[in-house]
Amino acid sequence: MSLLTEFAASPIFSTVAGAVGGTIASVLGFFQKREDNKFALLKMDKEKELAVAMSNIEETRQAGLLAALREKGAGEAFTASVEADGKLKGGYKWVEAFRTFTRPGLTWIYQCAFLVMSSFALIAWWRGWAAAEQVTPFVEYFVVAIINNANLCLSWWFGQRAADKAVVSWGNKTSGAAVGPRG
Repeated sequence: MSLLTEFAASPIFSTVAGAVGGTIASVLGFFQKREDNKFALLKMDKEKELAVAMSNIEETRQAGLLAALREKGAGEAFTASVEADGKLKGGYKWVEAFRTFTRPGLTWIYQCAFLVMSSFALIAWWRGWAAAEQVTPFVEYFVVAIINNANLCLSWWFGQRAADKAVVSWGNKTSGAAVGPRG
């Protein structure tokens, strides 16, 4: 037998070959395990992302249900409020008269007060009770105040009516009711 054949048949070669084979298998097993772990980590990350997405979907669904319940409750409260307000129409005549007078009455009171005050300022200037330098700022103030007050009163009148119509329309839409505006 040749030296190589004898060496291959010796216990030393088989020990070395077994050790080398075991080491190679362990190294290959290490790389395989590392790839398996990478895949497992990637899978866990994707499952985590999916769980977060599912919880966000559930949270959004719960928020939607809560919003729908709030809207339904607001609609029911609005309808109950309109019905309760409708029951007040048979109330005292003087209360209805006061409610009817409030807007136009306050408008005329405000306008008259500003006109009287500006008239006094003009009369004071015209009669010479005060110098023009003293009266002019008051006259300018009262003219601007009259214009602003007229604007306020008109927006109060018509703006409130538009707001009332919008509220009734919104209440009808959210509650499925069919109530009309007051008055």
